[in-house]
Amino acid sequence: MSIYYKLDPTLRRVMDYLVPPPGKRLRDIAFRHMAIFGKPGSGKTSTGLALAYIAHHLMAERQPTLTNYIIRAYRLSDAVRMVRKLNPPRYSSFFIIVDDAERYALSYYTRSRATTELILAHDMIRHLLRSCGVNAGVVQLLYLTQRFKNLIILCRNADILGFKATTVSDLSEQHLMFKILGRTYTMQLLKLNYYLDSSWHETFKGMTLFRLPDNRIRWGMVPYIPQRVLFDELDGVYVDLVELAQRRARKKLEEEVFEEDEEEDKDKLEDFENMLKDRLYGVNELAKKLNLTYITIYNAIRRGELKAYRIGGRYKIPESEIIKFMKKLAGEEVHEGR
Repeated sequence: MSIYYKLDPTLRRVMDYLVPPPGKRLRDIAFRHMAIFGKPGSGKTSTGLALAYIAHHLMAERQPTLTNYIIRAYRLSDAVRMVRKLNPPRYSSFFIIVDDAERYALSYYTRSRATTELILAHDMIRHLLRSCGVNAGVVQLLYLTQRFKNLIILCRNADILGFKATTVSDLSEQHLMFKILGRTYTMQLLKLNYYLDSSWHETFKGMTLFRLPDNRIRWGMVPYIPQRVLFDELDGVYVDLVELAQRRARKKLEEEVFEEDEEEDKDKLEDFENMLKDRLYGVNELAKKLNLTYITIYNAIRRGELKAYRIGGRYKIPESEIIKFMKKLAGEEVHEGR
């Protein structure tokens, strides 16, 4: 049974837009444009990967002559460079996910150049593919972003808009939401914020509000697909530049934070023995418990604000040190409030 018939009606509409129908002969490079907005942790990345996974299988069913690639990157320019390295065949399709599209674009380029990159992306990729020898295929661009204030930049490209949860912070943004989705759906989306903050259940993280090409607004349920499934099942055609960048950053932080001299290790032997009496937390476990990112925990260790010990190649933080760290944070917040 085709994966298509396992989707709800809204997702079928989305896939009918992203993937050409069976039997359609492609003579040019077609583009499909989507954008998904949502607050941090609302499930934007998992939704984007699930859409890419479904589109990949449907493309193989409907257009068996195409070689399908999935590329996830922080910047569109990084994805474009990867396309060239893949040396794609004459008939190829690309599902390009630009994660946190505007944040990384605006941090890397000037504001005007970032806008140009997003608006002119299609012409740039078409030119690149032709230079690589691609004659026909499909390019599916999916922007994931939490920056609602620059929504208009992406709206110029995207024929389908998806909303996981809003990051509305002022009345002007709320008026823009009313204009795009209407008051009823905007209020439903704001209600979804509450469900996400209070539950974090996968059911709520899978809910996505789509504005379709005919301007109809529909709720859709996007299934959760673990990222390891993409690595295992789509080996060779799934390239995750975001994962690679995160691994490099993690390795660099570990080298900076955890290189200690032998003399310092001897001086800390007594502290280490006391540490063994406390419950120990790993960096990722502590980040999840405190609702912080692992980068924040590593930076705190590097600055000496949080004491950690290396055990079996990984760092562990005693519960007593966590309590001291939280008291210090609470004290700084009180001081800033005054």
